[in-house]
Amino acid sequence: MAHLIVIPKKLIMSLDPVACDYRGWQVINIERQNLGQGIIPWPVYHIQTASQSPYNLGTTDINLIEIINPQGIEERNIGLTDKLLKILPNPFRKSTTLNLTLPNDSPVYIDLIDISGRTTENIFSGYLTKGAHHITYNKKGNIASGNYFFRIYYQGSTYLKKVTVLN
Repeated sequence: MAHLIVIPKKLIMSLDPVACDYRGWQVINIERQNLGQGIIPWPVYHIQTASQSPYNLGTTDINLIEIINPQGIEERNIGLTDKLLKILPNPFRKSTTLNLTLPNDSPVYIDLIDISGRTTENIFSGYLTKGAHHITYNKKGNIASGNYFFRIYYQGSTYLKKVTVLN
């Protein structure tokens, strides 16, 4: 029987243990897909339970700290720069479009989060191929005017893009 030896290349730290568990679940699934293995399906019950009443622990933390490659074993520069990610229109009233240009095939997770780091809505979760993608977000009725962030997990990194919602 073959054994897979994995050398950790990422540390995830947060004051919110549920945020660490949720992000860890996503990181593990990305690596499993990169290795050609199946993903661990949602729901992960302790995360789902902790995020609901009466606990209301967050499954996101805008101050989540990720240290990629603490040992310097492997470096990947994948940044979703403004060239690769555009959100138009911004600000928006009813809908906006995220225009992503990905350099590689990868699982992608996109959430709308408020300024305190709480997930307002899960926008997209799936596998995207290399190239251009257009993901439309239609605002739900209960989202107040203000500043929010689209949080994008892509190839083990997190990117935040500020958006303004108008009513």
